[in-house]
Amino acid sequence: MNQTGGFAGVNEFYTVDDKVESPRRSELFDMVAGLPFRSLQEAYIGPNGCRDAFSYTVTVTYRDGTSKRVDAEECGEPPRELTDVIALTKEIGYRGSGN
Repeated sequence: MNQTGGFAGVNEFYTVDDKVESPRRSELFDMVAGLPFRSLQEAYIGPNGCRDAFSYTVTVTYRDGTSKRVDAEECGEPPRELTDVIALTKEIGYRGSGN
């Protein structure tokens, strides 16, 4: 997942894979494997002029080689299925900077 924007102009990357040692990793994997997440739109983008908000690109690569990408802005009112994935990814994922 890539998180950009905000007041400070962050550019952070979060990765969750089989190497993440968290009891909540399975919970995240189940969330992104489920129909509610797989059925999300490609984007949840807010109106023009959305200032100081974060933008997210969530990309999930499944074991069968397929992938799902969802772009969202906080002011785009993303659904809970997506905000829960974002929050848990930030909580347990490896973090790196794109700056």
